[in-house]
Amino acid sequence: MRAVRPQFGPVSRKSFLYNANVAKMDMSSFMTSPMSPTLPFKLPRSALLPGHSDDKTSPTLRDDTPGPVARLLPELLSIIFSFWRELEPTMFYDRDRSVYFLQPERRLGWIKCTHICRAWRQVALDSAHLWNTIVFEDRFHEWGAEMLKRSRRSQLSVHRMRPGLRLTRHATMPPVEIVDAVSAHAARLRTLTIEQPSNDWEILEVVLGRAAPHLEEFDLASPSFEPHFILPPKLFDGHAPRLRKVKLADCYFLWPALAFETVTHLDISRAPRPTHASIDQVQKSIALDFPGSSPNEFVNPTCDFILDALRCMPHLESLILTYAIPHVPTSTPTASISVEPVKLEKLAQLHMMEHTLSQCAWILDHLHAPHLAELRLKAGGPEDDGLSDYAALLPFISATLGSRALDMLHISTSPWTLKLQSWEHRPTASGSCADLAFAPTPASGPASSAFGRTCVPLLNLELACAQRIEAETMQRALRVLCGALPLSDVHALCISDANDAGPHSVSPWTVEAWRSTFGAACAVKFAYAQGNGGVALVDALAEEAKLFPAMSSLELEQVDLMRVHGTADEGLLGVARARSEVLKTVKLRRCVVSRPVVDGLEVLGVKLSLG
Repeated sequence: MRAVRPQFGPVSRKSFLYNANVAKMDMSSFMTSPMSPTLPFKLPRSALLPGHSDDKTSPTLRDDTPGPVARLLPELLSIIFSFWRELEPTMFYDRDRSVYFLQPERRLGWIKCTHICRAWRQVALDSAHLWNTIVFEDRFHEWGAEMLKRSRRSQLSVHRMRPGLRLTRHATMPPVEIVDAVSAHAARLRTLTIEQPSNDWEILEVVLGRAAPHLEEFDLASPSFEPHFILPPKLFDGHAPRLRKVKLADCYFLWPALAFETVTHLDISRAPRPTHASIDQVQKSIALDFPGSSPNEFVNPTCDFILDALRCMPHLESLILTYAIPHVPTSTPTASISVEPVKLEKLAQLHMMEHTLSQCAWILDHLHAPHLAELRLKAGGPEDDGLSDYAALLPFISATLGSRALDMLHISTSPWTLKLQSWEHRPTASGSCADLAFAPTPASGPASSAFGRTCVPLLNLELACAQRIEAETMQRALRVLCGALPLSDVHALCISDANDAGPHSVSPWTVEAWRSTFGAACAVKFAYAQGNGGVALVDALAEEAKLFPAMSSLELEQVDLMRVHGTADEGLLGVARARSEVLKTVKLRRCVVSRPVVDGLEVLGVKLSLG
């Protein structure tokens, strides 16, 4: 038999798990650190099968024959089990997009490796890092207790599942001894996720009050609608030097308790005001941890509490606030000069949703974030608020976005909302954001899949009103907000209008609105308009030749071109004639257009696409 030359090549993760031929791997890359394999491996067969020579001239040896799995090195088995555990499904999504953990028999399928043979079981039990992800549940708390023992001294990732979720309607809390066991290992916690009603948090108060020197992520959520327990004023005893991510939902807490210097991601959703009953629980702690402060000050917190907490987080990179900003007192001016602004040099993501315009403006006026890469504001106030305070956002928008080079602008209007999105010029391997948005795909425009995956808007502003917004108010808001943006470099402009498309309906998009709002956008190459905005755009382009002089592509959707004012020469054909040297493509999607206009565009050499 002819000897086969050994082949050494990289092995993918999938084949690494299911292929027993390990003769092509190299142990040198992970012998020093067996817990974190990151590179492909190659190993000569003689290292796995003692007693066999690696003589290439031996006629009886084939180096590509699979070896017995019982003779695999313990280090290699530990790596295989780690990959197996990572491939097991851990969570599932409900219809409301809530994340839930699977039941242990479905989540811990990799534990079957302990039932193959004694060698495999011993290797799995000796690998403490396999057991450090622990999920405590009501009916299966024995699994968590056993894994806590097997994890030994490795860092822990502990998750507390919502009691009785999809298991039983009358679930009980886990035994107190399990909570005590987790409290005893608080120094080893790396990730702590708790999701349970707040009236059961007293049993976890010991865990939340102990020092966590290795804690990196903390996630706490209460599915109950009436929180009763407030977080300790001195969370983790004030000692969590590695804490990076904090996420709280439906929780009573004190803003000074979150002032950890190392936090980089802060996400707070639906933060209700603490009640007098909840403050009474921590009166002594407030007197010790915050001398000179009265417990009543925490019952009605002001926005100053947020600023004081943010000043202690200089490394903050992401800040997400959803219905979490306290109401601004009426006596406090919107822009206070005496308050020193909070400097967040590393802040790249800022989301403030479900707040009033006055609340968002108050926070923005006291923030200094020069390197902001994503700003999302979703504001909507009472009936007397509406869009009356939109001008309060202008100072921050002008200071933050005034020197940026915008590539694309998308505006969507409806009778009750105004949405404005802008993308910064960030060239990618596939082109800029404008190139991706208007690529020749079945779904062009801002909704294209490639565009959504690659491009994240620099500014995402959504203003809502309980009452129907008047057309003049909408026009004035658009003119002022767009005037604060640098429109000279915008290459793509998208306008969507969801107002009634009837001939007697009042739309904020008129010929004068197009001129006054986008007169400075001289570099627009791609233009998209939908609804009544498309009719006004065609009229504005036909009447004003200086509007978008460099436009090479025009796309209209759900536009009745028969409603264009004037004759056909003043409509779409007039636009094509005035820009015969630059306009190359016209796309009409679900539009009403006459045959003479179609024939005229073809005569002018314009590439027409009907859909």
